[in-house]
Amino acid sequence: MAHREFTLDLHTDDCTGTLTIDGKKIELTGDFSDNLLKAMPIVSNPCARAPINQTYYVPGCKGDVVSMTEQGDYVDDDFYNTAMYYNQLDTAKQVALHTLLYRQLLKFAYDNNYLRKTPWIVDEPHYEIIFNHTTGDVAIDSCYTVEPFGNISFCSYDAAKQAIEKVVRPFMKEYSDFRW
Repeated sequence: MAHREFTLDLHTDDCTGTLTIDGKKIELTGDFSDNLLKAMPIVSNPCARAPINQTYYVPGCKGDVVSMTEQGDYVDDDFYNTAMYYNQLDTAKQVALHTLLYRQLLKFAYDNNYLRKTPWIVDEPHYEIIFNHTTGDVAIDSCYTVEPFGNISFCSYDAAKQAIEKVVRPFMKEYSDFRW
């Protein structure tokens, strides 16, 4: 099969565009361009600063989200500079839920003395809760040689299993809009 070069340039303001195939240009207009735009939505940066007087969102500590209005002041600067500033509600909600679950798991591990406290030793497993996209369910991963960033390392398989049953599953039931 021969290699072909494609370039697509769509203009969202007037739903026109150009499709170039091996150097030959085809002008796109009307419904065709509009349908392409709908099929390939533009993904914007959810962390970008909102314009003055526009809404942005701050993840709350209870899995909630606080709506704020960009004023260009020190409050907005503080939220933005500490990565607590999102211009998309759904992104802010997921950040709030992820940090809430992390804190609940960390508290559970400390309260039950389940947190792995020994230094990293390559020959000893470290147990972490993961989401297996193949099965569509949470699982326990045992790591020997790598230390993932941002995961809670449990002292045993059973400790991680209890955390799933007592924290993760109830959390997922309560917050059905949570996405891994």
